[in-house]
Amino acid sequence: MRTNSRLIRGGAPFSLLLGLAAVAGAGDGVAKPAPPISPGVAAPPAVTVSPQGSDLHAAIDSFVGAPVHGDLTLRYRIRRTTDATDQDFYQYLNLRVGDENKDRVSATVFVRAAEDLDRAHKGEPGFVFDSIDDTSGSSVNALLYTAYATIRPASGPVESMRLGRQYVFGSETFHFDGASVTTEPLVPSIKMKLTAYGGVPVHFYEASSGGDWLGGVRLAAEPWKNGRASLEYTHVDDRLSSLGTQKNDLVAASLG
Repeated sequence: MRTNSRLIRGGAPFSLLLGLAAVAGAGDGVAKPAPPISPGVAAPPAVTVSPQGSDLHAAIDSFVGAPVHGDLTLRYRIRRTTDATDQDFYQYLNLRVGDENKDRVSATVFVRAAEDLDRAHKGEPGFVFDSIDDTSGSSVNALLYTAYATIRPASGPVESMRLGRQYVFGSETFHFDGASVTTEPLVPSIKMKLTAYGGVPVHFYEASSGGDWLGGVRLAAEPWKNGRASLEYTHVDDRLSSLGTQKNDLVAASLG
């Protein structure tokens, strides 16, 4: 599964993220606190606000067929010097459908959007607050970090598999569009599992990822209580315009 690294090249993602956050953040109703009671005066009946957010959340969960939850973080940043000012607005949306640790099918999306609120310095050489976000040619820059589905078969040798944009943490941290599969314990007494993964590395700020790919396997176990041991091998092909294709083989072992 291949997903475009640049999710949004122009426009205003804020309204999109708020719309999705309304789904993720619909919470339970809040009980209205009772007023202070004077001595000798009977307490009035409790008043509860109608949990409309809860109703919306329940309706969405019912429609999707799994719990929908997540969070939206908004951050405004201003930087100033005597000669320059820079204002940026960031939005981070983390949306999850189901529980990937137990549900048969679940999904996860994490996207980050940045908006430059004062583009008056666009193209100004040597601007003190220039950043990599300013290289996109647009005041709006959005990146898709994760977008994958997790499948847990009801039976068979596979414990779980992920399809889509994901991270694998092992000898290194690999960010790629592809698949990863973890087996059921091969040796139950020490919880020994085999994980295989592969796909196309994600390059947010590279012109092309054509010809790039990675693949690897990891054998992990718990040889004693609270102990962890793993052995991993990864192969990476990275095609560079000036140097040709660079090949790397990584082997890592850990014990702790």
